[in-house]
Amino acid sequence: MTAAGDVSIALPGGAISLRGSPTSSADARLEVGGQAKVAMQKGGATLTGAPGTTLELARGESASLSRAGVVRVLEAIPGTFDFRIPAGETLVVHDPRPPTAVQFQFGGRCPGGGIVELDKDPRYRTAKISAGKEAANLLVAKGSWHYRLRCTTTGKEGNSVTGGRIVITRDEGRRALPKVPPSNPIDADGRTWTVSYQSMIPNLVVSFKGPPGGNLFRLHLAQGGRDQTFDSTRPSVSIPGTKLQEGTYAYWFDRDGERQEKISTLKINFDQTAPQVYIESPANARPWSGDLDVRGAVLPGWTAAVDGITIPIDAQRRFAAKVGAPAGNALAIRLSHPQRGVHYYLRRTN
Repeated sequence: MTAAGDVSIALPGGAISLRGSPTSSADARLEVGGQAKVAMQKGGATLTGAPGTTLELARGESASLSRAGVVRVLEAIPGTFDFRIPAGETLVVHDPRPPTAVQFQFGGRCPGGGIVELDKDPRYRTAKISAGKEAANLLVAKGSWHYRLRCTTTGKEGNSVTGGRIVITRDEGRRALPKVPPSNPIDADGRTWTVSYQSMIPNLVVSFKGPPGGNLFRLHLAQGGRDQTFDSTRPSVSIPGTKLQEGTYAYWFDRDGERQEKISTLKINFDQTAPQVYIESPANARPWSGDLDVRGAVLPGWTAAVDGITIPIDAQRRFAAKVGAPAGNALAIRLSHPQRGVHYYLRRTN
């Protein structure tokens, strides 16, 4: 229902009072059955239950009212936040204790304020909504979500001005980083071989599988119309990992200039389950005092920062810095990688 002014509606067990105006209406979705359910779609309202029981509802919040007058919160907009991000960023959040209260900052895109919509469905058919002037808070549960920012003008929302994806995972970032293997052996035997790497593509040793003999062995490694060759006087060839990339290769040997019949397949893929970052300090759920000691380690290619300030990473791929207390309820250590994207690792005091 929509109210262009203040409207009070009786419900089983209590009432709801909508607060609207001619220029900014209040919209609510009401479901009345065994209990009443109220979801605020625009504006604000007061839900009244048993004597002395009231609940203020803002846009995007919902609650239920039983026939006995018991009010229960179904969806609330957090008044505080764990950490904040610029709207438009796509990220993964590693939170030891989700759900995560995220503040989406508008960055001056919406002079008249706006709303953030969050949904697992990119069509936003069942979106959670939070409104604000310069930022909006949302409590984001585990899983993968789409979000978008829409500006508000004269009480109405326009098209999306920016958006992104946010993934919330339960993770403390305390798993040990994998060690880089010296080399992986595979054979040229007509089969398909799969190499999954965790930090960097390892060196390969490819062995010729055929009758003994021969003075010159040439390995062909073909991908996308490009054929790399590697020569050896032995029936095996070493390939540096730096010469390889993710994807699928066809490979075979020439022995003394004669091509062998067996063509093999090599698949190289990144192990998505492997840890990329290790957070040594601060420990989660420990009290803070003064500056915080941030320490950890990363695999090759990562950069580290806190509150926009870069933390140097040394030759052993370790980082360390002293940082001030965060503006939110959690310390957010931002790690980014050209291929793996942006990841935030959170630490709280409780």
